Amino acid sequence: MITQSTLEILDQGLAVLENLSDENYNTKLPIVYGASIGGHYRHVLEHFSTLFESHAEGFVNYDHRKRDTRIETCRKSAIEATHKLKTKWAELDPSLYDQPLEIQGKLSPSLDQSMQLQTSVGREVAYSIAHAQHHYAIIGVMCTLLQSPLTEGFGVAPSTAAHLKAKGEQPLTSQ
Repeated sequence: MITQSTLEILDQGLAVLENLSDENYNTKLPIVYGASIGGHYRHVLEHFSTLFESHAEGFVNYDHRKRDTRIETCRKSAIEATHKLKTKWAELDPSLYDQPLEIQGKLSPSLDQSMQLQTSVGREVAYSIAHAQHHYAIIGVMCTLLQSPLTEGFGVAPSTAAHLKAKGEQPLTSQ
């Protein structure tokens, strides 16, 4: 279930990227603090890749992401990186989701110290999926502002989609 959910969220990103122009991928929009779709998408991918690369060590710190500007500025690089990441996650032994993991990172810009918590690989994958969904919602707004097409339900949380379906409504999109 976790692997399928990971692959689905990455596929959602791919579907939008494949219908997006290079120009719109790189456009910085003042209304969203001067960010670009590429910047948000890179951020999403780097959470998944940082977790994947760190899980064997039993320690992850999302503050130490690579921040690969190629993924942020080149839509084709982002698509390629997503396909590679999908392959890695698809091949991961599902028993590793129960593996303990220590997470470290800053929670406050005004404090010098970082937090340290015990978690698991599965919990962090769930976090990365929810984190992606949040950024996809922002990307959805950006696509709407740029008049770029979106796939149905892009950026809609699974619980919201299920709630709407139970009411007989379609999942929302920003268009």
